[in-house]
Amino acid sequence: DPELVWEMLRSHVRDTQSKTCRFALEQYNVILDSFQDRKVGNLRRSDKGLRKALQMLKKLRRQEMLGLKKSPIEMAVERNTWFHIGANSDEQLIYTLRRMLAPIKEHVDNNFVPIPEAYVKEYEPVRQTINELMKETTDEIETNHYDEYRKVLAQADACKDELSVIRKSHLYRMQTSKNNKYYQVDMVYLNLLQESQQLLSNMRHQLRSAKKFMEE
Repeated sequence: DPELVWEMLRSHVRDTQSKTCRFALEQYNVILDSFQDRKVGNLRRSDKGLRKALQMLKKLRRQEMLGLKKSPIEMAVERNTWFHIGANSDEQLIYTLRRMLAPIKEHVDNNFVPIPEAYVKEYEPVRQTINELMKETTDEIETNHYDEYRKVLAQADACKDELSVIRKSHLYRMQTSKNNKYYQVDMVYLNLLQESQQLLSNMRHQLRSAKKFMEE
């Protein structure tokens, strides 16, 4: 029954997207904590977990595409674009974390200079905001209630703007510094700021596509 398949597909997609967002948030915090505490073992486990998650997402996408083909034709055509945007956003969340992780793992693994406490304090408000927004996104997708949808999107945009300000300030700091001691960690921190912006963009795409795909 195509109608039953459609309902099963909606439930499956909602489960995949909410779990992906929750997993991404967990790994984001693991990466940051391990960067600050210089725990390379945790970074290696995170790298392995992200690789495994990406493989699983590709497998789930194939299963869900089969469900989409078996769904009522009018729904499949209407929601096809949002399905693929959502699936791409899931994968991009993982790819972004892998790009964030790679230079951090290399830096910590080679016993380079630890991240300065001033950078940690500078980034902490952004980290708190990202945690709050990704938790709200997970909850909205999981419950299929999008009451705070527009607020989350607006706050994510505001946080991206804040990251742009921090990034420009950090670039100026790098250009005017006369001490090369922090050059390596400065580059790692710069990458963290850039990928944090991308993480928020992917989260926004995921939330928007989930809402559009699930609409009655």
